[in-house]
Amino acid sequence: MRSLVPIPGNPWPHDMVLTVEEDSTALLELLWIREAWRLHPVGDDLPPLLADSSVGAQPESGGAEELARWQYFWPELWEACVQHASGIPGPSA
Repeated sequence: MRSLVPIPGNPWPHDMVLTVEEDSTALLELLWIREAWRLHPVGDDLPPLLADSSVGAQPESGGAEELARWQYFWPELWEACVQHASGIPGPSA
């Protein structure tokens, strides 16, 4: 909510705007990749696996080498996406 004029006694600036964005597409895609490709990444603060393991499927290309690469880098990608999603947007956002 925004006020056109300052309200005496109100501790909040009259032109303050709060924005809540629920855009976690990258996080959902990483979770889908982990489950669908049955990756088992190693890390300290990773989200739990799904209870329903029937989602699994093998990628159509790349084979074992690509799967190993995804499994190795998945925790790093997850952390980067979490940091980005939880970041504070600048004043132009």
